Amino acid sequence: MKLAISRAALLLAAMSGIASPSVHAQEMIKAGLWQFTAQGDVPASPPGFSPPSGGQSQIGGSFSNCIDPARSVPVDPRLSCRVDGMNRNGTAVTWATTCSTPQGTFQSQGVAQYRGDAMTGTLTTYVPMIGGQVTQQISGRYLGPCTR
Repeated sequence: MKLAISRAALLLAAMSGIASPSVHAQEMIKAGLWQFTAQGDVPASPPGFSPPSGGQSQIGGSFSNCIDPARSVPVDPRLSCRVDGMNRNGTAVTWATTCSTPQGTFQSQGVAQYRGDAMTGTLTTYVPMIGGQVTQQISGRYLGPCTR
C-alpha cells in the first residue's frame, strides 16, 4: 500500500511538471527600478493654447519607478494615481488608471510588452481640458535593483 501511494505521488509530481512549465522557463517581468519615457502629440488645442507650427503640440515626460511582476504598471510616482485594473499575460500588461492633478482628473488605458531590460507600449489618456484623447508611446529601460 505504501509503495502504491509513493508511486502515485511520483506520477502526480511528474504529470504536474509536464502540465505547467517551470517558473524559471517562463518569461518574467524583471523586478527593479525602471525608467519610463512617454512621447505623444496633443491632437487638438484647447482655447487659449497655441501649438507650434504644424497644428500639434508634443507632450511627454520621463520618470522612474520600482516595478515587480505583480505591480508592473508604469505610473509616475509624482502623480496621485490609482490603478483601476490590470491584466498580465506573461510579459504583456494592460491597465487602466485614474490620476488626479490640479488641472483635473485624467483616465488612461495602456498596453505594454516587457522584454528583458526593455519595455514598449502605448498609453491613451482622455484629457478633459482639450475634450479629447492623447496617445503616447511609452518606452522603458531597466536601471537595476530598487533602493527602497
